[in-house]
Amino acid sequence: MTIELEPVGVVCNLSCPYCYEHPMRDAGNFRHKTYSVEKMLKGLEREGGQFIIFGGEPLLTDIDDLETIFKWGFEQYGGNGIQTNGTLITDRHIEMFKKYK
Repeated sequence: MTIELEPVGVVCNLSCPYCYEHPMRDAGNFRHKTYSVEKMLKGLEREGGQFIIFGGEPLLTDIDDLETIFKWGFEQYGGNGIQTNGTLITDRHIEMFKKYK
């Protein structure tokens, strides 16, 4: 079992009618860039296990912050996971996916 890391909470770039996260968004339970990469990494270290970057849409995370998280995960666990709708993937994301497994 992996740990879910949600840098941007349930924020998403789509509005799929079947999404189970609509009630959370409708209630205002979403984040903007109020996260701290340092605090997230400390929390992951405390939990002590592999993690997956999740959301909402995790590719809404600042790309430099995302790379910091991927790099840390690769150094700690030899790879990373991400669950994305894929619509925001850029060439830089693909490079990071390959580089940080």
